[in-house]
Amino acid sequence: MHPSARSALDALSDAAVTFSSDGAPSGINRAAGAIASDAATLMSRLPIDRAALILSAVHGALSAATVWDDGAASEFLLQGSPPLAVRPRVAPIDGGAVLLLRDATASRWQTWTAGQVLATAAHELRSPLTSLRLAVQMCADGSFGALNDQQRDLLQGAVDDCSRLQRSIEDLLDPALLGGPLALQRTRVDVRDALAVAALVGSPGAQDRGITVTIKAAADLIVDADARRLQTVMACMLVVAVSQAASGSTVGARAEATPAGLAITIDAPGATIPASISELFVGSLPLDEQGDPWSAAAFRCWLARRLVAAHGGSLTLAQDAAGARFLVLLPRA
Repeated sequence: MHPSARSALDALSDAAVTFSSDGAPSGINRAAGAIASDAATLMSRLPIDRAALILSAVHGALSAATVWDDGAASEFLLQGSPPLAVRPRVAPIDGGAVLLLRDATASRWQTWTAGQVLATAAHELRSPLTSLRLAVQMCADGSFGALNDQQRDLLQGAVDDCSRLQRSIEDLLDPALLGGPLALQRTRVDVRDALAVAALVGSPGAQDRGITVTIKAAADLIVDADARRLQTVMACMLVVAVSQAASGSTVGARAEATPAGLAITIDAPGATIPASISELFVGSLPLDEQGDPWSAAAFRCWLARRLVAAHGGSLTLAQDAAGARFLVLLPRA
């Protein structure tokens, strides 16, 4: 390897392993020297499945000069003491190839810490909210005296807000929010009921802007899904549709059977979806740690698409002069 290339690798803060033209490990940089004595030792610390994948990428870099980088999807723990979370990247270099093991330990720690904070906050909020909701519901039911129509409407609005807040708190405990693993609890879900619940949670602010939310679905439309997460998907998309639709318009959600399964369409008349949101519907599901903070709408779209993908379905966006349309496709029950 040319001395300048060697110097560049030694200047890196992340571990690197070099490979000769025949694909054999040939050396390590200074950062790698802090965790292994040589290239063979470091490679032996890779999990077997990851080692095979990386060696295949090395051969690709040598034969076709290709770069392999799967980002967070390829992250794994480097075996040994202490364990080190890394994200591999393979690229051709100076007649050979180099494996860069980017340190992701800090990122994992931040994700774990964020999860702990969210879980603690959700727990601390959930208990008093339950008592508050019960008290307001009893008042709304007239348990402490007769109410006039205005009082009853105000209290019912407070009950609805408590329900919406309680659902948001429950969602804070969902690993889907942090990109964690998803374990679906599938049941036979009545789509019309799920849409009705989603409309209750997902249409705050519609009345203030003169927007009407309509729902259309057959009574016997059943899908095999995680009921709570399916409601989250619908609520997320309704919130986005209401926030982006033109004032005074009608946001329509309809579900219908298709030959392949189920289609849920949400129309947002007059909506122009910004690029920061529309790009989330193209290609892989991004979660850019280095990018600008997402808007609430962008996060809802990311979360909804991730939950739909976990069900084996798809969530797409179409736009034209009339507005925007979100389409959820799910497999047959």
